[in-house]
This record gives sequence, structure tokens and C-alpha cells, in this order.
Amino acid sequence: MVEERERAIRTEGYHDDPVAWAKYMLGATLWSKQREIANDIVHHKNVAVKAGHGVGKSYLISVLICWWVDTRYPDVFVASTAPSVSQIGAIVWREIRKIYSLVERRYNEGLIDHKLPGSINKDTKDNQWKTDDGQLIGFGRKPPDEKADDAFQGIHDAAVLALGDEATGLSEEIIDALSNITSNEDSRRVLIANPTNPASYFAKIFRDQSVASAWKLHTISVFDSPNFTDEKYEMPADALKKLTGPEYAEDKKKEYGENSARYKARVLGEFAFDVGDSLIQPEDIAVALDAHVEPSTETRPELGVDVAAYGEDFSVVYENWGGRLRFVESWDQANAMQTASHVHRLALERGAWRVRIDAGGFGGAVADLVVDMADGRYQVVRMFGQAASPDKRQWVNARAYWWDKFRMDCRKGRIDIDPNEEKAETLQDELMSVEYKYGTSGGIQIESKEDMRRRGFKSPDYADAAVYASADLSWLDNNPLASVPNGTEMRLNMDDFEESWATALPW
Repeated sequence: MVEERERAIRTEGYHDDPVAWAKYMLGATLWSKQREIANDIVHHKNVAVKAGHGVGKSYLISVLICWWVDTRYPDVFVASTAPSVSQIGAIVWREIRKIYSLVERRYNEGLIDHKLPGSINKDTKDNQWKTDDGQLIGFGRKPPDEKADDAFQGIHDAAVLALGDEATGLSEEIIDALSNITSNEDSRRVLIANPTNPASYFAKIFRDQSVASAWKLHTISVFDSPNFTDEKYEMPADALKKLTGPEYAEDKKKEYGENSARYKARVLGEFAFDVGDSLIQPEDIAVALDAHVEPSTETRPELGVDVAAYGEDFSVVYENWGGRLRFVESWDQANAMQTASHVHRLALERGAWRVRIDAGGFGGAVADLVVDMADGRYQVVRMFGQAASPDKRQWVNARAYWWDKFRMDCRKGRIDIDPNEEKAETLQDELMSVEYKYGTSGGIQIESKEDMRRRGFKSPDYADAAVYASADLSWLDNNPLASVPNGTEMRLNMDDFEESWATALPW
């Protein structure tokens, strides 16, 4: 009781001043938008923040969680959630652990008069903050699907901070569940996200005035960052290095185009409410980020290759090993021979038994060259997106079938995506940017790369390569038209293919 009273005295001056707390406890200088949001959490019950990439939103939330626990202990609780366990452990709670260690180091150096209470476990899949006697005072947890309340039952402390990170991937039920545990006056609910999904409930909070009236709303553009304003002269150099700078904004302008939904979301921090229906949703990606697939040592991987000619697009290779999907390599500005040689080298290095190559246009020449280079060491499959699907009533063509099957495999945990690998963010953005509609037959039709360019979107090179690597080609084992001369190539007779698909498939 004496220790708790002494802590209360030491933290009393910071109870309603998170900015000063961060300066004293962490030696951190929050920039203007961070200070504005921090102060609003003191005075407003519900706060929602949409922001561009790299503006320090996750760091701010982590600082606020530590401030909340420190200044309201012991009658305190923090509950954070996100669409996937990986996002919880790899973003906010990773920062919380860093802050906890920093505070301990500053205390040992005599720079501050107390440490943060309790301890935080090191398991990034079971993020818990406990008191010294084992009482739980905070966690990062993903609720079971369709059971949002289960993860938050029994939380009724005097001061609860409920956080929803990557909130575009959270359902209305989960966001409501965060409200249920913050019903008293001294509790707060905070949502934060990059605005990538205009169909989400998080987007509705910003769009629908009847919903927005209950929230204090914030938007942070990359161009608000100190690296773009005179505020950079007030900020420490190490803090500026962690914030997005002009090079990123210029790269995204060239890559996406200023009118594209991805540019609006990643750079301007705005929803693109004029976009259509995306086939793959954040919740599908969230399952894939959490999935863990252990490939059998008795199998070998397959490669998916999206081929680009000279221009702004990239040739991209992904590896699929029993559902474990991993980025391999990308390159641009290469002719057919250079690209084919690159693919051949990667196939040998990765021990691939089959290579699936986009055979449309420029890719056809690359596929021909790779077939000759393979010389029986691995099979080559030409991927024709306009080929027939197993059922035209469900999928207009093979491209629609591959993409829709990929979506379902993600949702069922059959695809394992590493959230920490290079190009992980690019892959997720591209997967969620491709729209669909229904064709005249009633089947799903995926927009073409040309349609995407007309919308101001760059070609989804990474997503297509990932989908090719994961596409269901089980019909090859049963289709007599899929000949394998010398075991090196699978070539389809496209004239006969459409008529014979149905009888050649096990459906």
C-alpha cells in the first residue's frame, strides 16, 4: 500500500498530461499531431485516427498505453486487439516492450524516479502485462471469430483503455465489444488504422455523421509529418528518422499515381470511398498472417512468376511450399532472355519442381525460353488467365477462379503469409486492391490489369505472382490435354481446353 501511494504521488502530475509524461519518462518529444491526439484521449471517451504510412501512430498508441498503466495503477486495465495475432505482437506490443525496457534503463541510470509497474511477458502470441503478484492488468488479444465479447468479458476496472489497431480489419461487433468495457466515465476507447478499406465499419465512423458524432476524429497525412514542415527543426534527429519523408511520398506518387486509392490511403491518410468491391478483404489477409504452415520435407516448392516487359511494372517471383507463401525476388527493365535466365536460376536455387509463368503477351516468350533451360529438371506451366474456369456459372475465367480460390484458402488458413518479410505490405495492398464484378453468366469476373490502370492503379505484380504460385492446378494430373513432353513442360491446347475442362476435372 505504501509503494502504491508513493507511485500515485510520483505520477499525479502526469495523470492528465501524457505529453509531459513521455518527455520525462522516455525523453521523447511527440510531434504536433501526436500531442493533439494524446490530449484528446484525456478529454474524449472515443477517439478514432486514420493516418498515412509512417507517421508514428503505432508508437504513439504504445506510449499512451504505458502512460495509462503508469498513471492509473493499480485500478487499471488495457485491452488491445487487431485483426490478427501477428499484427498485435509485431506492432503495438513490440513497441510497448521497447518502452518498458527503456524506462527500466532510464531508471537504473537515475534519470527518472520510478519504473513501470509489473512485467510484460515475452511471448508475442500471448501479450500480457501483469502486476508483480500475477494480476493481469493488460493484454493484446484477437477475439475468436464471431465471439468478440469472449476476449473482453470480466473487464470492469475503474480505468480501462481499449485499443483497436489496424481497425479497418475489425468488425462492428469487435468495436462494439470495446465500447462495452469502457462504459464508465474514466475509461477510453481508441481506434487507429491506415484507411485501406472503405467498406469497413471503421470507415463508416468517418463517413456517417450519425456514427461520427460519438467520436473525436483525427486524420494524419504524411505531409503533416515534421519531415515536411518547419516542425523538423524542433524534433530530435533520431525521431525524424523514424517518420516518413519526402522520398517515400514521391515514390508512392510514381508507383500508385496521385488519384489511386492506395496513394490516398498510404500517403494522404484518406479513404477512397469511390472505389468498387475488392475481392480479398482485410479479414482474409489477417487469417493468412496468423496461419502457420510447415511444409513436408518430402515435397518441393513451386514458383509463381508474373512477367513484366520494359516499363514501370516488375517481374516478381513467389514461392509456395505446401501453402507457405514467401516472396523470392523482383526486378525490372529486363528483356525476355534476362528474365528467363533469372527465373531458371531461382528455380534451381530453390529446388522447385514446378514453375508457373504468366504466359500472356511478353510472358509467352519468357515461358518458351524457360522450358528450354529447364531441360527436364522442373516442369513449366503456362498460366493463361483467359482460359476457362471449372464452372462458368461461378467464375468467368481461370483468373477469376485462381483469385477466388486464393481468397478462400486465405480465409481457411491454408495460406501462410509472413507479415515481417520484404514486400509484405505491398503484397497485402495489391491483394486488397483488385476489384470484382459479376459477368453475364453470373460468375465472378476479376478486373484486368488494363482496367486497374484506367482506375489509376499500378499492375498488381506481387499479388499476381502470389496467386499463380498458389493456384489450384490439380486438374493437370487428370487432364489428358495437359501433356508433359520429356517432363519439362505442361502445354495446353487452348482450342480444345475450354470444351474439355469440365470432363477433365474431379468436380
